[in-house]
Amino acid sequence: MKKYILFLLVGGLLSSCVASRFLEDDIVIQHGTKVFNANYEKLMNSISSVLETEGYDIANVNMDKGTINTKQKMVGATGNGAGYAVGLYRQYNVKVTKISEDNYKVILQPRVFQGNLDISDRKVWVIDGEAGEIALWQSLFKKIKENL
Repeated sequence: MKKYILFLLVGGLLSSCVASRFLEDDIVIQHGTKVFNANYEKLMNSISSVLETEGYDIANVNMDKGTINTKQKMVGATGNGAGYAVGLYRQYNVKVTKISEDNYKVILQPRVFQGNLDISDRKVWVIDGEAGEIALWQSLFKKIKENL
């Protein structure tokens, strides 16, 4: 019985360390946005290339609007309460905006889906930690810069 209680306490502490949160706009602005000093076409190609390297198929690129959208990539599964698993998917919607000559603001907006249901506006995001959104953004931005 003591082992069971200890297991529940440890499990509760671990789950609280990676508690899910809402992905608020200020988090995206602070961590999911970066300014690059680069040629626009090279920047768009670098972003697409890095996302493809990370396993995201590109759904569309609109050079005129400065958008790149990926297809959904399966990242896991969850139970639906009815006895079978539902796939969890991620995708990125990227917006590139000109600030000044050869300076562009890049916003990497992640989306999460449970099956076909977009759950991005729910409390499902892990923001901090090694596998959190901040670390993912940092890694993607670093690779985009290296790829320019």
